[in-house]
Amino acid sequence: MELHVNDRRIFSNHLIVIDGLDEADTVVAQRVIIKTILSSVHQQSTPFLWAIFSRPESHIEAAFSSERDIQFIWKLLLPVSTDADNNIRLYLRDGFKTIRAKKGLPTSLTWPPEEAVDQLVDQSAGLFAYTASTTRCIGGDGTDQPSLDDRLKAVLNLGKTQLQDSGNPLAHLDALYLLIMTQIPQSILPNTLALLWIRINNNWGGNQVLFYSSILRLSLPGFYTAVNNLYSVLAVSKSISNMPLELSFYHASFGEFLKDVKRSSPKFHIGSSDVHWRCIAAIAETLNHLSRYNNASELDAALS
Repeated sequence: MELHVNDRRIFSNHLIVIDGLDEADTVVAQRVIIKTILSSVHQQSTPFLWAIFSRPESHIEAAFSSERDIQFIWKLLLPVSTDADNNIRLYLRDGFKTIRAKKGLPTSLTWPPEEAVDQLVDQSAGLFAYTASTTRCIGGDGTDQPSLDDRLKAVLNLGKTQLQDSGNPLAHLDALYLLIMTQIPQSILPNTLALLWIRINNNWGGNQVLFYSSILRLSLPGFYTAVNNLYSVLAVSKSISNMPLELSFYHASFGEFLKDVKRSSPKFHIGSSDVHWRCIAAIAETLNHLSRYNNASELDAALS
């Protein structure tokens, strides 16, 4: 809409939209995408106009700031807006309808009350990432979860507490992430933080879960216990035989939250010395163990 208002001619050409460039797998991948686009523009090798939506990460802004490129680029700041409130309300209602069906609640039941939906719309502050995380948090996959009403109340209570950084547009989302992390039992938290550290710092292909669990000496039940309280912020993909394969975050902001001690607090910061050194030691031990095998066949035989 903003593009249309500012320049109607933009739709007269072939337009390619890239939404969420900052959520591409790695910084390297993001830079490759930018370089490819800018090269095509300079060489006029394609007839396309590009609309790229992203948070203003420093490496992305730097990639678009050279004197050679600036003449081809039009930047537009899109602040978080409550104009999306109606869509967020529809999303919440649909999400709660799904939750009621999933939990087998009567179709005639009005839950949650409309005032709760209104408050959640306000707390979302125009961020669909908050809205989606909220419905997953309240819907509550995993075992031994609080009741629906207790989870709803916990999220609504976030709106009654003073935010640590009211100037941060992600402050409400950070408060929700803190709520989710505080629900992890203290005895399980070290394994959870270690898994998250390895996931963020080592994005291997293939069976990620097997790598992570092997490094941390976690059994399959131990892995599921470690992620049991995090299904509102991450997904575990599975093979056709129902074995866990990969961990992925629903939104990049969760990883950024974990890496920023000011946002996540020292307790949940994955960069803390305890988490860092445990993971480094575990990786070193794994590499040392693997060095005992002369080739892949010996390793396969040991694992079989």
